[in-house]
Amino acid sequence: MAVLTLQPGLKVEIHVNGQALNEWIDDEEDCPPNTVIKYVEATSGAKFEVHFTYCREFLAKHEVVTRVYLDNKYADGSVHTPRSDAHHIGGAREFINGKHYMRDFRFSRINAVDNDTHHLTKNLKKTLDRVGTIRVDFVWVIRKATIQISESTLSISELGTVPEKALKGKTISHQASLGERKPTGSFSTVDVDYPEGNEPFASYSFYYRSKASLKSLLIIPRSPSPVPLEDRDVDSLTLEESRELLRRQQNQMNAANKIKKERIKRERPVENGHVINSDNDDDEISIVSAKRRRLAPTLNEDGVEVVDLT
Repeated sequence: MAVLTLQPGLKVEIHVNGQALNEWIDDEEDCPPNTVIKYVEATSGAKFEVHFTYCREFLAKHEVVTRVYLDNKYADGSVHTPRSDAHHIGGAREFINGKHYMRDFRFSRINAVDNDTHHLTKNLKKTLDRVGTIRVDFVWVIRKATIQISESTLSISELGTVPEKALKGKTISHQASLGERKPTGSFSTVDVDYPEGNEPFASYSFYYRSKASLKSLLIIPRSPSPVPLEDRDVDSLTLEESRELLRRQQNQMNAANKIKKERIKRERPVENGHVINSDNDDDEISIVSAKRRRLAPTLNEDGVEVVDLT
């Protein structure tokens, strides 16, 4: 869980399916004194909630307003007295035409396509620069009075498909989005004063990424390459692995024997000046003299040597 050094009694977590997500830190990340930065894994389509707990050692000066930002956009908040119990914000509330609604927080996948029909606009580039962070700010406040709630809606649209070139140099894989509107119980708005200014006394940022992206950033260890069966200790192999190793060795032997036979067939050895002809289909071997035999001369009736050219 994310814990501040200056506020050890305040703990913040991102929950999915009732469980806190694993958190990782980047050792090279520089954080201001009142800021915590953690990395968490995002799963496509998963609902998430922001949980925060005030422990006994938390030093409460006033009441607190908690603000949740999704990709640098305000999503929801609450004013409460910091007691030793847990709180959570699981979605964005809206008030439309006199009705109250709740929209769950979700992780939505960003799909990259290599398509010239998708153009990289300035607005898209700015949006992508802000994507990938859940920020939770805590500010000291003094509650004044409950005021009439006004019409409120949130505009956080899903990016869906974006040009592949828009994601070059970025490790983002998901965005924080909102689910469908669902009717919820009534809620109110509180007017407050800021006794120590409007700046947060504590801020928690969670960089959410896919597991593959976290590995590429070396935030979590990469999966080790499996050791080839040929390099493994024979005693450590399972029965199936042993069979696979035998199959590979048999295939290698068969391939080697085939190459050897082809090489022997192509070669035509010469022994004692004779070429061994092994091309006969009946596997019989015939030996032919490598030098043409000189025949005895033939003389005509006048004693002249006659050469037979047939």
